[in-house]
Amino acid sequence: MDLFNNDGHLTDYAFDLIINEKADEMQRFEISEHLSFCDECLLAYTERLSNDVLIDMEESVTDSVMSRIKMRLRRIFVNKYGTVAVAACFALVLWTTGTFSYFNNKVENFTKNAVVENADRFYYKNTSFTEKISDSIRRIFTFDRIGDEY
Repeated sequence: MDLFNNDGHLTDYAFDLIINEKADEMQRFEISEHLSFCDECLLAYTERLSNDVLIDMEESVTDSVMSRIKMRLRRIFVNKYGTVAVAACFALVLWTTGTFSYFNNKVENFTKNAVVENADRFYYKNTSFTEKISDSIRRIFTFDRIGDEY
């Protein structure tokens, strides 16, 4: 029996030999070489290997996928530009109520000495705060185990 038809494609006999593993070494070589470049025979071979029937989809998934993409784009838009809009509204409310001008007037009324006094006060409070934090951290990481034996 021949492995190839007159048109150069594999015969049913060749497919049966290779699937049932009854082909000798030379026949396996010829069949595998032909399958390596002939898409038509490769497709026929894979169809014979799998007896599964492909099920056609009853409905397209395009509509549901596109609706999900549109929903995500809306969420991104609202999350991104919604927060900007809210911040702009707060800024407008504070500006129109005169909140910023109140603080500007207070700053202008400070004298140079008052600013220096506030800066000195802030420096001393900051220094004492950082020293207390440093001492607390040192105490946490210093293990004084008086009377404890392991």
